Amino acid sequence: MGLRNNKVKEATSAGRRSSALSLEDSDDDSKLVEFNGGVFKVKTGCCGLDPTTGRGKQIHLAQMLCLPFIPIMALIIQNAVNMISVLQYQYEMQETISQNLIRAIEHLGISMVFGEEYFGRGDLDHNSYLSFVTNDALGQDFLNASKSFAYWIKDRLVGSSNSHVVVGIALLVVVLIISPVIIILVRKVTRTLQAFTETLQYKTYELRYEKKRSDMLLYQMLPPTVAQQLKQRKQVSAETYESVTIYFSDIVGFTEMASESTPMQVSKMARLEAALTVISLLNALYRMFDSRIELYDVYKIETIGDAYMVASGVPQRSQGKDHAAEVASMALDLLHATENFVVPHMPGERLQIRIGIHTGPVVAGVVGTKMPRYTLFGETVNITSKMEATGLPFKIHITAATKEALDRAGGFIMKLRGEMEIRVHFNKDSSVGGAMETFWLIGKHGKLPDRRVDSDKEEVIDVMAENPHTNALRKERQKQKEQASQKQSTLSRAMESIKGHLTG
Repeated sequence: MGLRNNKVKEATSAGRRSSALSLEDSDDDSKLVEFNGGVFKVKTGCCGLDPTTGRGKQIHLAQMLCLPFIPIMALIIQNAVNMISVLQYQYEMQETISQNLIRAIEHLGISMVFGEEYFGRGDLDHNSYLSFVTNDALGQDFLNASKSFAYWIKDRLVGSSNSHVVVGIALLVVVLIISPVIIILVRKVTRTLQAFTETLQYKTYELRYEKKRSDMLLYQMLPPTVAQQLKQRKQVSAETYESVTIYFSDIVGFTEMASESTPMQVSKMARLEAALTVISLLNALYRMFDSRIELYDVYKIETIGDAYMVASGVPQRSQGKDHAAEVASMALDLLHATENFVVPHMPGERLQIRIGIHTGPVVAGVVGTKMPRYTLFGETVNITSKMEATGLPFKIHITAATKEALDRAGGFIMKLRGEMEIRVHFNKDSSVGGAMETFWLIGKHGKLPDRRVDSDKEEVIDVMAENPHTNALRKERQKQKEQASQKQSTLSRAMESIKGHLTG
């Protein structure tokens, strides 16, 4: 169990580090957010802003509103410039006509002066006559040019210019009317997209958390390497281990304890409640066992009723640690913890367990397809079971093979029990047995090291806990509803106060 959790932690940490590196390398416009033990990639958007925060949402909304606002403003400016250009051109044409008319009036006025002089005096000198003719001709030319230019402008330019101005004004009015509608629609669409993005983000967090929790649950049922092979639909082949130490323990008198808790003379409901009490007892005991074996390099194989089976040296072969010493230290720790264990429904009773340990070769493999189990096979398993069955309460019964391994490790106190007839049944037709020298594991020199979970290590996800992402989303929505109701109540009180002042 401890080996399994350590491997799961290492695999999870390594996977998160590798995924973090790949995410950092793959996209420069994203940031990594670590949330409840998971690393997630969040798009930071423009200017490195996080669109999932309140300020980021506001800036993202402003950016989305600028998208339709910029072309609308460009169209308005273009129409305004076009109308100004047309009006400026018409003004220049009118100025040209006005100037020609002024010049025509000026020259015709001069010619009229010379004409009055002629009618008054009866004759004109040569220079005056030339001036009269010149000014009269120039005046007529400017007047005719003004008439022709005005007719041409009216016929050719004024109508088209006015139509352009009318179309421009109409288009400008339409744009001014439609632009607020477009901006409102863009704002609503942006709000909807932000809400959808936020929901999708929480669903992504929730999905990843659930996947991580399901993987953690799978890794607690099967070794990580085996689970990975099964997930990849690969065939898991059996392996042979030359040396493995196996631990068996059970509760002495558990059958009698269960029968005393469920007397036959009471009703079925009472017997059911008593059975639930026994199950609660086993659950409390095994939770205590599970929490303690995590501190050792061992692997929990299975539990059958009150039998508890642990092994070391499998599925990962021991590297640097003596599997026999690990199991022996764990057995002493569990025995000490059981001595102080209080039976919930029988406070005066002490829970008595007997333990058997043996070291030898095994074959390990996965059996079953619907509910696959990682199981050990071989004579070593049967001998360990016999060592537990022939042991005594509050005693750790070990074989000579385990004693030799503990002697090599050093530090353990053992006492000879004597030779015992151990017969191992492989099936109902064949069995192997004989005299076997066995020992009691008494203790360890000095004080057992106080193993505690390192606080710097990553905590393993509780597979029974509520999904924090779903819980966070629910709390946030509840908070928003409460704030909205508070605002509504405040507004209602203000309206009632105003009505009271008015009626008073």
